[in-house]
Amino acid sequence: MPVSLRELTEADSVKLISLANNPSIANDMCTLPSPFTKEDAFQLIERSKDDQEVVLGVVENETGQLTGVIMLRDFEPSHRQAELSIWIGQDYWGKSYGSSAIIEMT
Repeated sequence: MPVSLRELTEADSVKLISLANNPSIANDMCTLPSPFTKEDAFQLIERSKDDQEVVLGVVENETGQLTGVIMLRDFEPSHRQAELSIWIGQDYWGKSYGSSAIIEMT
């Protein structure tokens, strides 16, 4: 696998801002604010600590660089389902990072 998943930390805030501040990503994500601010980054990092959803960073194994975010939320235990959401920074598109992250998450 070219990527692994890990918990987001406050040290990720600058990278999150640089990755997420892209209209090509924000236009396809209904819950990603645009512009994506420092406050938005810290809110996302806080959400990763919440037990109501799973929010993880997608990390390139070769370099250790954060490349995006993957989430499971809106759990429906009675139907055994949840919503999967993922975004990958544009510099990392076309490298199968999203597909690999989905396989890793599931």
